[in-house]
Amino acid sequence: MSRAEMGIIWAHHKLYARTSVDKFGGWPNVSPALYLAGEAMDVDGDCGGYNLQWAWSSGYAAAKALADHMAQTT
Repeated sequence: MSRAEMGIIWAHHKLYARTSVDKFGGWPNVSPALYLAGEAMDVDGDCGGYNLQWAWSSGYAAAKALADHMAQTT
């Protein structure tokens, strides 16, 4: 199946390179309050749950970093 046939499934696959964000998923060059997680970043794991683990872990790290950022700015 081609990417065009998959449609939205590939819409966010590898959207941003890991080198453009900090270790918590923050994107400081664009906005100090913009965080990325999951497939929006250039991360591919082996089959067997590694991609799910990345989704959960990166989502947690980005949410925690955003909450910390919001606590400091309010």
